[in-house]
Amino acid sequence: MGRKRMRYLEVDDLRTMATVSVEEASFLIGLSRTATYEACDKGYIECIRIGKRIRVLARPLFRMLTGSAAAFDVAVGDMPSQVDVMEDADQ
Repeated sequence: MGRKRMRYLEVDDLRTMATVSVEEASFLIGLSRTATYEACDKGYIECIRIGKRIRVLARPLFRMLTGSAAAFDVAVGDMPSQVDVMEDADQ
């Protein structure tokens, strides 16, 4: 089976959606998929779990992306860098 092709969203598309995939959120935020999952696990990005799936809530994500720079810094400022996440995985 091949990988599902991801549709590319724009921030304004979030207005009409309830949730987006972690992959779609990572594209909008500009983080790697791994870093986005980490942010969900730590509560920096509001998510819900449906079985094994994680979905990112569109409205809080929209507010985070269109709000003030200070709100965005609070959301991602304490997250480890991609390098830190990769180093932790290697250990």
